[in-house]
Amino acid sequence: MVRRVEADRAELERERVWVFAVHVHQEHVGPPFVVAELAAPTEIHAADVLRRRYGVVFDIDWLAETPVVEEARPWHRYELIGDRELRVRYGTWEQGSPSHVRVVEDADTVEITIYDLLPPYGLELAPSTTRTATVSLRSPLGKRRIVDGGRIHPFTDEQQDQ
Repeated sequence: MVRRVEADRAELERERVWVFAVHVHQEHVGPPFVVAELAAPTEIHAADVLRRRYGVVFDIDWLAETPVVEEARPWHRYELIGDRELRVRYGTWEQGSPSHVRVVEDADTVEITIYDLLPPYGLELAPSTTRTATVSLRSPLGKRRIVDGGRIHPFTDEQQDQ
């Protein structure tokens, strides 16, 4: 059953069921049962899809409505590339993927917020990889402060790469 579900992931995703893990669980008493960790619009939707496809009742560990959640990532360094461009370095998890960067400029500050798409299951470990994002500004940076929108505090000069 586990191999069938793993082989059917693409078809399940078309039915809006995203399976992250599936395994057989054996308690001390009773028959073994199949456990699926997944995301779907609702737990009932996931149960209906799996029951219809496989004719088996799964123990469902419903994690979220969607396969990814968007999260603002704090960043730790920036580098000036030109008067209107910065390269920002930030830590994230291997399982994540870049979503978008939001830049809010005013006369005194440039606030940069980096968003990643992450799986909905708990990632409790420290970020495991470093990524970069290139940010274009509407006007030259000049003397404006750079603010990390993921942390909401300004960076100091020593955090700028020389």
